Amino acid sequence: MPTEFNNALFESFDSATTKRFAHDNPDTFLEKNKEYHSIIIDEAQIKESLTGRMSRIRLFPFTLAETLQLPFDPNQLKDGRKKLPRCNRSELFRYLKNGGMPGIFALRSQDARETFFEDWISLITNRDILFFQKLKPNSELTDSLIRLIPKIETPDATHLAKALHINTKMVQKRLLMLEQLFVIHKIPPHRLSTGKPRYYVLDPAMAGYLGASLDRQLQTWPVLEMLANASYGDSRKAKPSYYRSARNGIIEIIHEKESTIELIKLLFREKIDLRELEILHAFSKKNSTRFYRKQFYRKHQAQSSRSGFKS
Repeated sequence: MPTEFNNALFESFDSATTKRFAHDNPDTFLEKNKEYHSIIIDEAQIKESLTGRMSRIRLFPFTLAETLQLPFDPNQLKDGRKKLPRCNRSELFRYLKNGGMPGIFALRSQDARETFFEDWISLITNRDILFFQKLKPNSELTDSLIRLIPKIETPDATHLAKALHINTKMVQKRLLMLEQLFVIHKIPPHRLSTGKPRYYVLDPAMAGYLGASLDRQLQTWPVLEMLANASYGDSRKAKPSYYRSARNGIIEIIHEKESTIELIKLLFREKIDLRELEILHAFSKKNSTRFYRKQFYRKHQAQSSRSGFKS
């Protein structure tokens, strides 16, 4: 790699040469490329918005793999392994506690982390909502909505409105606002599913701080993982959904690709009850022409067991 960097070597931010130079010589890189300052966000900007939501780049909180500095792409493996390394149980539970929000997840002090969470919520409810001029500002209602989403059993607009004793349209408008501010993630029902769109706060540690159960934190985690990985892998058109059966059985995440459908089912007990898996077979019968990869996540186990089958 050259010691001097010139504009001839600069191709794009995706160039391997550019990435290496920017990583090893950040000050020189910025000095030589002042015209790109407007699209580069610094640490102060990240800390202010915590997720980059006020910048030009929509940044997700760090995924579990990113907090552990694990490779995202199998091609990045250097030791000849074909499979990406997986987390263990303690690493997963630490992630659920600390989350992946920049400026927060690496803090050792729980008090400091909670202070940041409160500052983040205050920033949203007292400043960010003012940008939505067509929506009457209501800091108290917005604050209550953010704090309720991780705790309510069914996090959709109808149940949230009922719990807050306001009409559903008012809740829907504020949910859209929070989605645009990158405070919550929206997961629509699958086309074969009953139910309405469900909402999750953007980070599992934030959900835990707001009073979410461990089960809800575990639900929030794969939502973040799937959305972040789809975004970074340039698969933004592949939107995850969920499936609810007529008997209220749930498949938490359905991720459809061109040739496969991935199903993620969370099991909240140590012992697997095969009856809980019947919903996976029921769903597969409705999509008999597709190939599936099923993933089961147990509450007390970070590893996943996978199986694929053709219906």
